[in-house]
Amino acid sequence: MAGTEQRYSNEDMLEQLRDHYKRNSKITRSSFAKDKAVCSSSIVYMRFGSWNNALLKAGIGNKITKEAIIKDLKDHYSKNRKITKKSFDSDKTVCSAKIVELKFGSWANGIKAANLRNNIKEKIIIELENPKKREYLYTKGELVGKYKRLKKQMKYKNVKISSEDFYKETGITIEQIINSFGDWEKFCRIAKPLKSGKK
Repeated sequence: MAGTEQRYSNEDMLEQLRDHYKRNSKITRSSFAKDKAVCSSSIVYMRFGSWNNALLKAGIGNKITKEAIIKDLKDHYSKNRKITKKSFDSDKTVCSAKIVELKFGSWANGIKAANLRNNIKEKIIIELENPKKREYLYTKGELVGKYKRLKKQMKYKNVKISSEDFYKETGITIEQIINSFGDWEKFCRIAKPLKSGKK
């Protein structure tokens, strides 16, 4: 394997990625692995650390159209009757969740663009570290609304709400907040109720 890997320079591999994409108008780990004219996808992974890194270095990540990504999202949902970042990343016949986030700004935006939220009645399951534990994906507006309602409760009026408090009261984890807002502090600033007299 080491000898095979050394046959290709980084630029050789990047050019093969570009060539495969040009010939097929799309690129997935599965389609690349089946292409006899290029090196193996496992060698690409070992050289660049991840499939996404290789695509980005090859300049392909930004070229994949939103339409192609939406098709991948719908195809994955059609095959599995559910869609999560984890299951999507495990599917070698589609692009990666990272590419979805790159093109749409977030995983949730990609799901929304593919009209999958309505198909599964807002119940997009996010798989957590504990596979028996599930939670539902809320919109940014819903998360802000829950924070403001919680802040109105007497015991939280004059104290800062921690992510632990928020989870205890709402069942919504810090992972959902980070996925939507980047970090907890930013979420708190956005969701903080305006003081009387301020607009």
